[in-house]
Amino acid sequence: MQMRIIFLTFLILCSATTGTSDTFTISLFDSIEKNIPDYSPDGIIEGEEGEELKAVHRIPELNPGEIILRKKNSANSYTLYHGTFSSTAFKPSSGLFRFSFKNSTTLSHIIRQRIFAHDQMDMTLDITTVYFDNARVYVRERDSICYTSGGIWTCLGGRRGMPSGSIHLSSEPPHAEIYIDGRAANRTTPATIPGLFAGRHIIELNLPDYTFSRRHITVIPDTTIYASFELLSASDTVYIAGDSNQGILILPHMPVDTPYYCDGAAIAATPVRLQPGRRRLQWHGGTQYSSLDTTIDIKPGKVTYFNIRPRRLHGMLYITANHSDASIMVNDSIAATGTFGKKMPTNPYAVTVTRERCRTFSDRIVVHPDSTVRCTVLLESIPDADGDGYSDSVDRCPKRYGLYDGCRRPQKCVLLLKKLSEVIDTFKNDNLSFGFNAAGILHKKALRRSVRQLIVLYDDGSHFMDNYRGLTMGNSLFACYKGIYLACELGQWFSGLSFRRDDTTRISSDTNNYTICFDTLTNKYPELYITSTSLAAGVHFGIKKVNISYSFGYRWEDLIFSDVFDSKKNITLGFLSLDNDQWFHRIHLAIDFQVERYFIPGLFFIAEFPAGKSNVTLWNVMHTGIQFTFQRVSKKNTTSWSKGIQ
Repeated sequence: MQMRIIFLTFLILCSATTGTSDTFTISLFDSIEKNIPDYSPDGIIEGEEGEELKAVHRIPELNPGEIILRKKNSANSYTLYHGTFSSTAFKPSSGLFRFSFKNSTTLSHIIRQRIFAHDQMDMTLDITTVYFDNARVYVRERDSICYTSGGIWTCLGGRRGMPSGSIHLSSEPPHAEIYIDGRAANRTTPATIPGLFAGRHIIELNLPDYTFSRRHITVIPDTTIYASFELLSASDTVYIAGDSNQGILILPHMPVDTPYYCDGAAIAATPVRLQPGRRRLQWHGGTQYSSLDTTIDIKPGKVTYFNIRPRRLHGMLYITANHSDASIMVNDSIAATGTFGKKMPTNPYAVTVTRERCRTFSDRIVVHPDSTVRCTVLLESIPDADGDGYSDSVDRCPKRYGLYDGCRRPQKCVLLLKKLSEVIDTFKNDNLSFGFNAAGILHKKALRRSVRQLIVLYDDGSHFMDNYRGLTMGNSLFACYKGIYLACELGQWFSGLSFRRDDTTRISSDTNNYTICFDTLTNKYPELYITSTSLAAGVHFGIKKVNISYSFGYRWEDLIFSDVFDSKKNITLGFLSLDNDQWFHRIHLAIDFQVERYFIPGLFFIAEFPAGKSNVTLWNVMHTGIQFTFQRVSKKNTTSWSKGIQ
């Protein structure tokens, strides 16, 4: 009885605790990755270096200018995305307001609070899209927000504009180069750097024959921070206090967040203690900066500074419109009229071409190192279906009045020719590439029932590269150029299908009957080998990161049976080979993951369907796995294409 009373009391307490929990707090975020494929889906946040906006499962450490987007999926489902502010985030048209939360409030706390336009009791009416950084909340079209924590409502007033401040830097001696967060500011001391995003920045000064100096400085909105540096001459030796057999290496903060490597081992933080001697120092700058690979001497008991800075990589960007009066804008700034050509730092650029009474062209163009990118923009005139000299968007014809009430019927052949021209342009811009499957899984299904039943009897062994079901590695090759697709597949049959049954079975050909049995006393271990080689040719079409290919091919195939008994000749044959050549249709679907300019890994799915007849059986084939593609670059390192607007 006493135990029952204790148990009931425990249930009552648990029920009371559950009833008083804070329902306005988000306990969990979605753990399923839901990446947004657009580079900048809403004009506020954008992905890193032109990549898609990626979902995150935990709150990362944010640098100035980085934000987290919290997107509401349903009543209790939220997803976090990590990115940076886009160049249009703080324009008046964006309607973005910023709200500063209290110093005692942390990002990890505020990001779990539902944000409302005003205080209310319905927790499902919170704002669906909210942005956060280390000290602020950002909301569109709202000049005030409220949230509750522990039953207490807090309301904040918002302000427009980017939270920015200034830093005034001076040094002794002067004329030192200024680097902010690893990027050159193109200024020397003394200087005032305005328009810095509020937050903690890494400031570094570099002067020839002097060791660089680094300091963390917090920028406060609408405030100028003053900082002075005393630079140490490189001829002066800095010693470590006390006795030490090691040396200290201090490295500058690089503009790309990739680690240094010392003798092949990653350096987690700087300064770092190292054993004395000559060390190999490496740093990979990706597609934006030149990589470093050098040696440095570490002396015992001394501090060594590494003063070398990476070189910014550039490429040439040429944009030509089919109208000389078209306005060309690069990253929302007017760059030229008609034709644009300039040496640009390697980066993705938002290109917009506009002209009166023409459809606006917008696209993202990536400039690669030491390369030339040529883009020819074909602007299309806005339709005038009724031929009255006014565009259809102005006189609302034919949308308002219809196609048959005063407006001419559009010519279907013209529309068809336009679509055909787009497809032809895609084929022309298909660069030479070739690839192979790195690893995959193969599955075949025989369409003839008797063959399926026979293979079931041979299905006792382990499926490892048996060209039927199991692993494949590097056996499928393909090449694409100007819309042409060629493929070659080599059947891998390192192991066969094993017959290990106590009973016997019989197979028959056009001229004879054969018996198959498993007998360890007479060393009869029947195996079935499926050997094949196929060639296919067809067409290839690529849309962004998705590649689709259709081809028609021929497969040379033999079914080889080992240790079979010839009933007619009354002898045991070592091998019996049955010809099974056939034609087939092939569909190759691939999704690419652009890592470097020449090397493209991806996922593939291949489906093959029979065409015609065969001697033994036809197959349905499915093959999926990982593939590697190598893209050819011309000798002049020039990439060119044409863009049209429909």
